[in-house]
Amino acid sequence: MDESDRGGSPPSASMLQGRRIRLISCDDPYTRLEPGTRGVITLVDGLGTVHVAWDDGSRLGLIPGVDRWEIDAGFGPDSGEGNDLYSTEGQP
Repeated sequence: MDESDRGGSPPSASMLQGRRIRLISCDDPYTRLEPGTRGVITLVDGLGTVHVAWDDGSRLGLIPGVDRWEIDAGFGPDSGEGNDLYSTEGQP
């Protein structure tokens, strides 16, 4: 589901912190992360990089417009609201 399907703009940076996330693709040639890896958003910095503590123990920031991920609305600050998954093309 993309932004237009959701009927609004992507969640703000403060709404993302603490949310569960699932990696769709990452443009980093050195990462061991694979599509489907899950983690928790720890920070969205001033440049929009989404910093994640991945379930495999690694930490890697996702770059808006380069990397792709889904936010699992079933976990985190507003669980139980909205759709099961919010998909983004890398825009926090």
